Amino acid sequence: MDHRDNLRSYLQDTPAASSAAEVRVATAVSKLLTVLAGERKSDLAEEARSDVYLDVLDDVPCWAVEAGVRAWFKHDCGSDERGKAHNYVFAPDPGTLRKIALREVYAIGARIGTVQRVLDAREYVDCTKQLEAGRAAMAGLNRALKTGDLDAARALTFEAAVKLGSDPEEPTAPAREAAE
Repeated sequence: MDHRDNLRSYLQDTPAASSAAEVRVATAVSKLLTVLAGERKSDLAEEARSDVYLDVLDDVPCWAVEAGVRAWFKHDCGSDERGKAHNYVFAPDPGTLRKIALREVYAIGARIGTVQRVLDAREYVDCTKQLEAGRAAMAGLNRALKTGDLDAARALTFEAAVKLGSDPEEPTAPAREAAE
């Protein structure tokens, strides 16, 4: 349960929830835009661009954004939604960076789901003996009913029905009478 709770706390480390997370996201985005800036624009345009990244990544955990930026620098982000390889010469647009970062988040979410399924698992209870006893009791009751003696069948207990049903096929009273 502690492991699951730790993983859930990682998902809460977003810029919306923490100023420290906001600083980490801003730093990661700044590295990305500085290294892969392309043509230099005015300071106002660069600030606006950074603000858009921060708005789009506001609910994404900071560690996932950092992992996404590292993956971009390593050219390890796979392909886009159309199946084309990413162009790593330029910084990804905010939505693309968000998708890349959310892949990391989904992996943690899957791990949380796995841990939760283990926590929710129930102990296996072997009921085969009880089922066999129930089947034997039913067979014993059927044998008792075949005799035609309903009073004996009514007085039959579960244990007696199990014993009667567990015995090898012993002929019922009418079968014995017919044999004699």
